[in-house]
Amino acid sequence: DIEMLHGKIHEPTEGHKHTLLVGQCQVKKNGENQLINHCVKIKGCPPSEKDLLEAYGELGIELPDNFMEWMAKLPETFMRRYIDQPEFDEAFYKIQC
Repeated sequence: DIEMLHGKIHEPTEGHKHTLLVGQCQVKKNGENQLINHCVKIKGCPPSEKDLLEAYGELGIELPDNFMEWMAKLPETFMRRYIDQPEFDEAFYKIQC
């Protein structure tokens, strides 16, 4: 039973065996939250490949060999929703792999 939290707004819920906090915002926001039984933190924005792999390993999650390649493609998948949106300016974002 693993709860995974990322971003700036997610809050932990009571009763999970493990909680994975992904990214600096979650670590700062919920790193000491009393609702979390076993907290695994992945610091950084974006988190490093090494830290990501170590955290998943600590939780006993085996990742496929191509996991980091798949993760590198996620930004382009999620960014499609912003194409042709006038309020979105790509200059505000920097994608690092």
